[in-house]
Amino acid sequence: MTFDILPLRAQDYRRMPWKNGGGMTTEVLIYPRDLSLQDDFTYRISLAQLDQSGPFSTFPGYDRIIVQLSGEPMDLFHDEGEDRAETLTLYEPYSFAGDRPTRAVLRGSAQDFNVMVKKGQASAHVDVWRGQEGGRYPQAAADFLFLMAWQGRWSWGDQQEWGAIDSCLIRAAPASFVRALTPDALCLAVSLTVKA
Repeated sequence: MTFDILPLRAQDYRRMPWKNGGGMTTEVLIYPRDLSLQDDFTYRISLAQLDQSGPFSTFPGYDRIIVQLSGEPMDLFHDEGEDRAETLTLYEPYSFAGDRPTRAVLRGSAQDFNVMVKKGQASAHVDVWRGQEGGRYPQAAADFLFLMAWQGRWSWGDQQEWGAIDSCLIRAAPASFVRALTPDALCLAVSLTVKA
């Protein structure tokens, strides 16, 4: 069986300021591909480095999923005046609406993985796969499977071997198409559905 694969190498990612200017983001993938953060994109996948507490950029009309990848678990406060914090757990996806004012309180520097999808145009589901799971990876039904090798080495099919932070977008590929090559391997998997 043949799959369409779009390879995305770490050296090709685009580094840019946050929409609100409060930090830096590394854009891994945006669709349509010729759009920017300021445009009406369908979905976007990125990495963010957080060095101080502060507000997240707002994205009205988008759903967001973040996964904290490093650092002490951060607290997220939604909406102005909200006293109750959502404390993130490393490698656990957390979803919220992009139009909600959100402020992060850090206990040191942190890094996170971000997925944004336009409401009514796309949907996403994020899983974190670990090498020791032995190839039994959960996967939601979707049009595309985005994969990022966050730790260790992974193979995507017979000829694609990828190191840390490399990624790819695969059209309609089953999770069995993916294989961990090192026991410490950790992969961020995004099942994406784009509506016609």
